[in-house]
Amino acid sequence: KRAQWIALLIIAGLGARVSAQDRAPAATSAASIRRPVATASRVTGPPVIDGRLDDEGWRNAALLTGLVQAEPQEGAPASEQTDIRIIFDNLAVYVGVTLHDPDTSRIVVTDKRRDSELGGQDSFQIIFDTFHDRQNGFVFGTNAEGIQYDAQVRSEGAALSSWDGSWDVKTQVGEGEWTAEFR
Repeated sequence: KRAQWIALLIIAGLGARVSAQDRAPAATSAASIRRPVATASRVTGPPVIDGRLDDEGWRNAALLTGLVQAEPQEGAPASEQTDIRIIFDNLAVYVGVTLHDPDTSRIVVTDKRRDSELGGQDSFQIIFDTFHDRQNGFVFGTNAEGIQYDAQVRSEGAALSSWDGSWDVKTQVGEGEWTAEFR
């Protein structure tokens, strides 16, 4: 099984830059971890949330790459390349993700219900650290079928999936990749 597990911690603060925190093996000190930094690009009009990253805002957005796994091998390089773009307007933040997979027929999807656990399947999850404390935040995730998974994290504890936010996500599976578009 080649499940593609990516976790990204976004420290909210849209202006010019948004930090992304990798996870590293326990033996690595937090201070020595290279943290990729994304630039969130302002757009004048929102993208159409259809799972396709073909709107002008996505084409002009800065690319974030170089992520590491959260599971199954925490801290290891991602098993497949993942490209992330972040844009925003006056109403929302948008995250566009391309998850490269040379054999999309082997994508693992085990559940299609809202708030189903994403463990054991190909998925992408993002945590917004709106308190800037790296302990509390809001998780948004999906699998290749486009389910909505959201949860609240408190005091670095388990995610509470009883929290439901108002947001949208659409996905598309294509040749050698699948994409997710979050609003």
